[in-house]
Amino acid sequence: PFPPKITFVFIPEVHSTPEVVKAWNTEVKEIGEFEFSHGTSGSRGAAIFTSHKLNLTPKNFDNY
Repeated sequence: PFPPKITFVFIPEVHSTPEVVKAWNTEVKEIGEFEFSHGTSGSRGAAIFTSHKLNLTPKNFDNY
């Protein structure tokens, strides 16, 4: 699916649904994962793919 050298991809205007989230993360689970910010299935969504090579630790920014 993704070339192995890609470590980070930002995708604006993703019209995603829970089924899309599950399908995309299943497809890339060996090399990385997607994080989604949902608007509706018709607008305002975004997705960020990060490779496991980056060794990122998710953070909760709700308190900032």
